[in-house]
Amino acid sequence: MSIDKKKICFIRAKQKEDYVFDGIKNMGYKIFIPYKDVNIFMRCLRELWFRMKLPHREIWINSNIKNIDASYIIVKDPLIVPEFIKYLRQVFPYKFIILDYDNRVKKSINPESIKEYVDAVWHYDEDDCNKYGLSYKGHAYLDIYQTKEKFWLKYDVFYVGRDKGRLDQIVEIEEKLKECGLKTYFHICANREFLTWTNKRYEHFLPYEKYLKILKESKAVLNIVPTGQRSITQREMETVFDGIKCITNNTGIKKFALYDETRYFILNDNYKDILKFLNTPFRPVTDNELQEFRFEYVVNKMLSKLEKNNFEEKNS
Repeated sequence: MSIDKKKICFIRAKQKEDYVFDGIKNMGYKIFIPYKDVNIFMRCLRELWFRMKLPHREIWINSNIKNIDASYIIVKDPLIVPEFIKYLRQVFPYKFIILDYDNRVKKSINPESIKEYVDAVWHYDEDDCNKYGLSYKGHAYLDIYQTKEKFWLKYDVFYVGRDKGRLDQIVEIEEKLKECGLKTYFHICANREFLTWTNKRYEHFLPYEKYLKILKESKAVLNIVPTGQRSITQREMETVFDGIKCITNNTGIKKFALYDETRYFILNDNYKDILKFLNTPFRPVTDNELQEFRFEYVVNKMLSKLEKNNFEEKNS
């Protein structure tokens, strides 16, 4: 079942350069920012206001939210607070409201604080779904960024990511890759842009357009996840869509429907095997295999399921 895009609206906080926000908009969906803060000063002031539980928190909410005319409102979790979801339900008592996680629950809003105001809570992470009783949707890739364009290969292994307390680990991996004779491009960012000056290894944030160019100039992308994480990440989705190999420490990749030994290399202490992996031809992925992971397909699948459950409840 395909649902008319005009019936769907997204709400998501937007950074200065935000490929997720822009990608959703460019795919033809309506999308709103949740708050009025349009610069770092206003954002800090708003966050302080909410944390101190000052009165009239609704003054920070984007007034254009009231003009949403869609049937389904999908709220992405970055920077969302319970007060916002509660406000949304008060304004739209009869619309479908869904909270959709882009982050792990422990780093975001607690689903227990908003369940009474939403019709569903979606998550890409199966472990979080089991732990919190959420609806599993799997990962959805914004395939508007998928490209068949070919580039001259410049690098064997490409890495981009924030420090997140793993700088030493990333630097050690790069050194081991170089010892194997591999040409690397490592772009490590501070956790916040304004902290870039605090370490000479830090680079400024990489615009997504430039990231995609370097991706296509590389044989493989390195992806490092926290210990114990098994869910598929954005990096691991990007690579398979664009036919790029992926080196990852995510052991859960073996359960991924598109896993293949020519596409993914599980990193531990087996650096000597990486060169063989890089020189093995990437087994092509068909459009049919990719279909269930495309953004629009996942959104339609979850909304159709929500409608079906709602219909069954009304007629039971």
